Amino acid sequence: MLTYLFRSIKARWLENLALIVVYTVIVATGTLIVSFASNIRDLAVVGGNPNTVVVMSPGASTLSGSSVGKEAYDRVRVRPEIAQQDTSVLVSPEFYITTQLRTTKGLAISVGVRGIDPVAFMVHDTVHIIKGRAPAPGSDEIVIGQTLEGVFAGFNVGGDWHRHPIVGVFQSNKSILEQEVWIDRQQLFIELGRRANALFGFLYVKTKSPADAAAFVDWIANSKQNLAAFTEPQYLKNISGDSEGLVRLAMGFSLLLALGAGIASINTLYSSLLGRLPEFAALHAIGVKRRGLAGLVLQESLLLALIGVALGIAIALALNGQHISRLWTDHPFEQIPLNVGSTSVTLGTAVGIVVGVAGGLLAGLSVFRVDMSKYR
Repeated sequence: MLTYLFRSIKARWLENLALIVVYTVIVATGTLIVSFASNIRDLAVVGGNPNTVVVMSPGASTLSGSSVGKEAYDRVRVRPEIAQQDTSVLVSPEFYITTQLRTTKGLAISVGVRGIDPVAFMVHDTVHIIKGRAPAPGSDEIVIGQTLEGVFAGFNVGGDWHRHPIVGVFQSNKSILEQEVWIDRQQLFIELGRRANALFGFLYVKTKSPADAAAFVDWIANSKQNLAAFTEPQYLKNISGDSEGLVRLAMGFSLLLALGAGIASINTLYSSLLGRLPEFAALHAIGVKRRGLAGLVLQESLLLALIGVALGIAIALALNGQHISRLWTDHPFEQIPLNVGSTSVTLGTAVGIVVGVAGGLLAGLSVFRVDMSKYR
């Protein structure tokens, strides 16, 4: 029967090739979509330090929507929970905006620009300069996250952006910070026409321990500071909420694609079956039972699905590590190295096999309803 199965597939190679293409597309597309959504979710929660607290204005849902006054900064930096390094109190006043840049391929995407003071490199202790150097205090120099290096024309050490010399590239354990441009906070405020010492966007605070971080957050919550505070892991979890929804949406979209592929496979297999009824009637006449004939349809569908799964996963893995641009939002996830993980591969494989089995079963069941005597 196995020899017959392969001969049958070869005899109808054009129809079967179309089925293989359908299975390949659904598996590759589903795997890549889920991988992309999972990468965004994972990126959102990478790098959270339980010793670090993010202080924002009440009701602000993003860094760019927050504003914290200097009085609040002065109250925060004298708290006993705050860590120190050498003579520096580890409170980093920062400001965040987004701007449009064009990639080397001409695509316009949003990139985060973070105004910082030198203390930011102590508070964000996962940030390390890997090329060049940090910007000089008070200068118009900038450093860029390693994900942005080379993505934009002139975005390299020695290049410039709007007359701002690029003096360094930093990495941050693949966190969202690597999607940003860092510039001196006062210089950024000057360009925006604001007073640098009167208003900050938000504060990043490094405490002595996770317990001190919790105590500091409680102090903000229970006092009349007109501030909101979150430990960094909690803040990242909060902003990743949309990403969790995106993962669910991606899985739902993959299932819709699978449904469409299943319908296409059933139609193709059923059409093929109608053309093979004389052949099946002859097999039935020599003793092959109907369930054996239905099994042939199922095996054929499953074999074609497995070929499609193999090709689809191969395509997805070939794109592993490539950068993908998100063009529809100003959220700081722009240039994402696509990571095709085991979960996405497993889901893509499962979808392909389920579609193949479902298509084969539904088409094969029609064998039990056919009067074979009409085709002998």
